[in-house]
Amino acid sequence: MSSKIKFGTDGWRGIIADDFTFPNVRKVTRAIATYLETAYTKNRPVLIAYDTRFLADQFAQTAAQVLADLGWTVKITDRDCPTPVIAYNARHLNSAGALMFTASHNPAPYCGIKYIPDYAGPATPEITDTIVANIESASDELPGNNPSGSISIFDPKPDYLQFIYTLLDVEKIKSANLKVKYDALYSTSRGYLDEVLLHSGVQLESFHDWRDVLFGGGMPEPKGEELIELVEAVIRDQADLGLATDGDSDRFGIVDEQGTVLSPNYCAVSFSKSFN
Repeated sequence: MSSKIKFGTDGWRGIIADDFTFPNVRKVTRAIATYLETAYTKNRPVLIAYDTRFLADQFAQTAAQVLADLGWTVKITDRDCPTPVIAYNARHLNSAGALMFTASHNPAPYCGIKYIPDYAGPATPEITDTIVANIESASDELPGNNPSGSISIFDPKPDYLQFIYTLLDVEKIKSANLKVKYDALYSTSRGYLDEVLLHSGVQLESFHDWRDVLFGGGMPEPKGEELIELVEAVIRDQADLGLATDGDSDRFGIVDEQGTVLSPNYCAVSFSKSFN
């Protein structure tokens, strides 16, 4: 099975119960652990998070057990978690990096695992090449019953939201009296983006803000046909803005007051120009 395990920029993805299996997760986790031993000391925790996909939480727990068996202190999130949140905490908590179980905007049958280093950005090709090189010799065996490390549950949200609020002019947003529609697309952003919006005083209506491992039969990707309901709501209620995220909340979709879906690239360029 190791021949199927190939890392890209965002780690390894596969189809659940085909190549993305519990034995392969154990194998990849041990390959990551071998890299960690060359880059960090074991007094730094390894963080683990996961998205809303089928079995993602169980894959995450399996990885935690493997790492604890190898002597690492593991902190696993108390619920599914946005990728930017676990990335922030990887740096904030002075960790040895984080494992994120997600297939991002891919269809429901997929899951994935990415390694996020302690600097909170994507792993470099040098890091992923090292991990891939470790896979062939890594074991897929079950961990033992007497781990030398430990596993604990933590809530990554409070520190992350506190950081986010330092970047926002909350009072100015409140003064705008915005009417916003938010489509969570059954993703990890529920309980995060909506909480920030409510804290900022917007009039909010939310859609699909619960876990559905099949993503309502659609794709967890905030664009095109996946945002029809959001567009209709913005136009119907004359809202100022529509917002949506992908499965692990590191991609966004924006609908303007006329119901036009704006691409992330367009928004980023326009935002950049406004400061030049």
